[in-house]
Amino acid sequence: MNSDYVRNVRYKLQTQISELNLASDQNSFYFSLKRFLGYVLKNSIMNEIVNGLAATFPDVEQEVNNLPPDQRGIYGLSVVEQAALGYFVIKKVVESDPQKIVELSFRYHRSFETSELLNSFRLEFLNPFYNYLDAQLHDQEFPLSFLLHYRQKCEWFQRKALFNQWDEGKAIGETILKRHLFEYLHDQGFNILVEPASPSGEVDLIAAYSNDKPIILEAKVFSEGEKSKPHIITGFKQLYTYVEDYQAPSGVLLIYKTCDYDLSVNVAHHRQTIPCVIYNNKLLLLIVVDIFPHEKSASQRGRLKAIEITENDLIQILETNENSN
Repeated sequence: MNSDYVRNVRYKLQTQISELNLASDQNSFYFSLKRFLGYVLKNSIMNEIVNGLAATFPDVEQEVNNLPPDQRGIYGLSVVEQAALGYFVIKKVVESDPQKIVELSFRYHRSFETSELLNSFRLEFLNPFYNYLDAQLHDQEFPLSFLLHYRQKCEWFQRKALFNQWDEGKAIGETILKRHLFEYLHDQGFNILVEPASPSGEVDLIAAYSNDKPIILEAKVFSEGEKSKPHIITGFKQLYTYVEDYQAPSGVLLIYKTCDYDLSVNVAHHRQTIPCVIYNNKLLLLIVVDIFPHEKSASQRGRLKAIEITENDLIQILETNENSN
């Protein structure tokens, strides 16, 4: 999965919205709305976004479901909460019938004109939810596509050279590999801030592409199998701390694998095939770049010695850290 795929999802989503904007009666609007929500929930990326949104505001769904017949409309206290309200209202309508559109819209716009009530529904519910989805999809286009391209470049074309650079200068090997990443991102047009200080220490990298949100990135080397596992988990804790310090929505832990052990990151969620952990409304991604120069081809290596890092390992160190504060 790459940025082209995400752009295609955004385009199809816009097509669904165009159909809803053209609907002029409540029946056609209702069935367009069903198709819209069905498309959103069947798409794995958007389904994950919606689940995260719903989990953040569980009380809003309760309010929507228990709304008294004679009560005026309710409003979200933030853009994100209004998006959650929009989702729960759309969900309630789709599970009900076309008349529910009129009933809910009338709370916000006291009119008996169908066109005005549909516009009210778009304004209060559909647009906030759609705008939130579109913004979340846009955030996924950058910088993950660049980091996936970087991983491919390292593994396909620079594996041996990078490994040798690391191997020849192991005392500063992690720094050598980080500099390679910094140079790549600079060549791609990113604005780079290397090792900036925060209240918790120095994060490896903050990079921003054009006007997009910056990347908070921490890089670690996985070089000794089981012995390296605590090093990676500690790096994950550091990443989360820096993301909190900079009030960023997400961060990336980039792991250079320089040994013949297989490193498996076993977590529940993925973004563009990248394992990720969602904790305290922060998105933390883990990208493994394998630069170990295997002597044998994949079909001849046999079973690899595997080291597994689980979501429980990662969450546990974050919760331990919070409990100690």
